[in-house]
Amino acid sequence: MSQPETPEPKYPPPTGGGAGAVALFIIGVLILLPSGLCTAVFGFGAIYALFTDPETLAKDFADVLPLVAVTLFFFVMGILAIRASFRTKKNP
Repeated sequence: MSQPETPEPKYPPPTGGGAGAVALFIIGVLILLPSGLCTAVFGFGAIYALFTDPETLAKDFADVLPLVAVTLFFFVMGILAIRASFRTKKNP
């Protein structure tokens, strides 16, 4: 008599991407923390200047706006790197 055929067990595909996800996360945090702190310091400084001396802020606005734009750019890049690290781990 022949033995009944047993189906081969289906193993989940290897997820992989663990080292890449960790590296992206660390790089994202290292970009996000300093740029976030810089944005917050200059943002609170601008709000403080607005309430204490609005004329000075109006004169210095041309100097403050590019600084905030640059720090927000790196802030967004840090967030995107962290998001990519989570997506890399879920979708290899």
